[in-house]
Amino acid sequence: MKLFRDIFLVLAGVLIIGVLAYERTSEITNESPRPVAPVFELPEAPALTVQEPLPMTPAANEQPEPVLPPPPAPEPKFSTDELYSLGLKRMVNLLCDAPGNQVIVVSGFLISEQGHILTNAHASDKLEEKRCQVRRGSPARAFAVAEEIFKPLGYELGSGINEKARYDIAIWKIALPPKVEFFNLDPESPVMIGETLVALSYPSELLGYQTILNNLTLFSTLTTIIDADGALIASSHTLSSQMGSSGGALLSTFTGEPVGIIFAVAEGENIAERTLYSVSTPAINRIVLEETGQMLVEFLAAH
Repeated sequence: MKLFRDIFLVLAGVLIIGVLAYERTSEITNESPRPVAPVFELPEAPALTVQEPLPMTPAANEQPEPVLPPPPAPEPKFSTDELYSLGLKRMVNLLCDAPGNQVIVVSGFLISEQGHILTNAHASDKLEEKRCQVRRGSPARAFAVAEEIFKPLGYELGSGINEKARYDIAIWKIALPPKVEFFNLDPESPVMIGETLVALSYPSELLGYQTILNNLTLFSTLTTIIDADGALIASSHTLSSQMGSSGGALLSTFTGEPVGIIFAVAEGENIAERTLYSVSTPAINRIVLEETGQMLVEFLAAH
């Protein structure tokens, strides 16, 4: 069964339909009811026909070609510690006021020196004012305020979770940004099944309000790609598969840059056994181009 079919998804932070928010004065416990989103169905890939090779008999005086060993796998250029150090300055946590004396908590990351932030579209579904406090570091500390400037119509008009999932990105921008470090998004960034990535996020599922407010930490863990279809990436279970991780980054150990943005996890009581789902970096660029007529880098320069 394909990993992208018949999967009940709970978003890693807030739901695509119905934001998960924290009461300002209450503690969040493991016994809190867990909402379940509708079925996430992607179409089956077309079947591939494998042709058998034609039999060949070597001539009497022909020597067989020597069998060469496969080339060694390339060594990663960035360690987990090095990527975590980058993330301390480039990953952010958005803390947003919501109706009903609640707050929304979601991850994101800086993608330009002008202070643009990439996060998920579903993060602002329940916000009346698209304006949030921006925090970074570990523990996270406030350093700016940002506003949402781009949310895809493909997400807004999506008729179901399958359509919305493929457009679940948003861009925010810091007002009067200080000098910031940022990640570069390669529109051609490739991924390979079996590749190990580093996931960075601010998970908060097991934390209470006061801990989220005062001691929320940046979390780093390894995750391995188990399926990909060009737009979405499924990766192995990880301790980052917690609510609050929406908007987290999947980083390549070869380039040190994101190859995707986390938007969901498969439903499961055991956090360490949930599958992580992300929108790929090439898909992010295609979404912006489709909606605005501009490549991502052009859109950021103009806004």
